[in-house]
Amino acid sequence: LERSCDESGAAYSLVTTKDTLLYSKAPRIIKLHGSFPDVRPFIMSEDAFRTYAQKYPEFVNTVKQSLIENLFCMIGFSGNDPNFLSWMGWLRDVMGEKMTNAILICYNENGIHISEKQLFASRKIDILNLAEIEGLKGYKNALDFFLAYIGSADEKPKWTYPTVFL
Repeated sequence: LERSCDESGAAYSLVTTKDTLLYSKAPRIIKLHGSFPDVRPFIMSEDAFRTYAQKYPEFVNTVKQSLIENLFCMIGFSGNDPNFLSWMGWLRDVMGEKMTNAILICYNENGIHISEKQLFASRKIDILNLAEIEGLKGYKNALDFFLAYIGSADEKPKWTYPTVFL
């Protein structure tokens, strides 16, 4: 994302620490789990995920605020991150029926079992499985198709992309 922003001339603020979060302006790329190779700690272990809210409340609050204000779309993400599930649960508690469903865009050639679809639906997450589109083979091909499709409208709606979380 950073290279794409640089190449396209898009001006996103990069946020990797509490210090860089302070006073950063939208649009932003926020790296919640560290930034390879040099910004640590990397949030990868079960304990790091478990203690994330206590150690990084400023990032948790930023994510929660963004979830209230924006449509949340996940690409290349399983939707099973324990912190994400906690934040989505909090959002359901706060927003109730007014909550907009998040969208999980995936590519699963074996399909998605009805029980998983129901579980995600109960979490207010819609699943778009690109493997269900006839003629698409492989994740890269499907993602290229999807991104080209959403970028192909003659009259594009005016969207702002305030924050990207990684």
